[in-house]
Amino acid sequence: MPRISSWIVRHYRLLALTCAVASFASGACLGLFPPRQILFWVLFVTAIATTAGAVGLPMYAEHNTAQRARDAVEAAEEAKAQMLLVTNSVLNPLAYLLGALTDADSKAEIRELQGLVCTMVLSGTTELISTPSNTTRTSFFRIQPGRPPRKMNIVAWYGTPDPPTWNVVEGTPLGDAFFEILEQDKIAFYPDLQTMAPAGWTLDNYQALIVVPVATPKQRLGLLIVENTAPNSMSDQDVDVVRLLGELLATALNQS
Repeated sequence: MPRISSWIVRHYRLLALTCAVASFASGACLGLFPPRQILFWVLFVTAIATTAGAVGLPMYAEHNTAQRARDAVEAAEEAKAQMLLVTNSVLNPLAYLLGALTDADSKAEIRELQGLVCTMVLSGTTELISTPSNTTRTSFFRIQPGRPPRKMNIVAWYGTPDPPTWNVVEGTPLGDAFFEILEQDKIAFYPDLQTMAPAGWTLDNYQALIVVPVATPKQRLGLLIVENTAPNSMSDQDVDVVRLLGELLATALNQS
């Protein structure tokens, strides 16, 4: 039905002209036949229908155009409201903490502030992306120093009582997939894990996934991972939010 409506909107001028011509032709034919014949009533009904089409199609097209304009305005307002929420609830406090990190004098103070930043990033990401109908879990995996193979261990998570149970080790399918995301500094977005998922992924209650590198130009730190229980529940706009928060987390953790 939406495809048909869209086609009508695009071609309504041609359709309206066709209806008008058909109406005129039907009216002309009416004068050639006596009213008592059945053909009169057929042509009479046809004339009414085509005249209505000639008038109604432009009105229908105008209505659809106006509705699309209203939808676009609503989407823009929603995006603006979300960004305002991000700024007020997450970015302003994070800016304060990053400023405090710059002024920190001791390693103990730096570690404490970095822990606060990590907690705020995880909780802020989860709250911004969650909706009443589904559940989001955000976690931070960090590269652990040591001998090969390289590993990423979970540092913290937010959104559910249970942490992720992945074994992110280089040389395994999932480990190689996640390390590739980190090394290439790329964002991975899987809207529906039932149709597409990282190599080695074990499907559980979560059906959508965003994986964002936590990295600076000189240092690869780990991955910020967001899961959602509903497929197609996260959008490109959510990916942008996670990317921004991942960059802020990387900035905080890069402080020595």
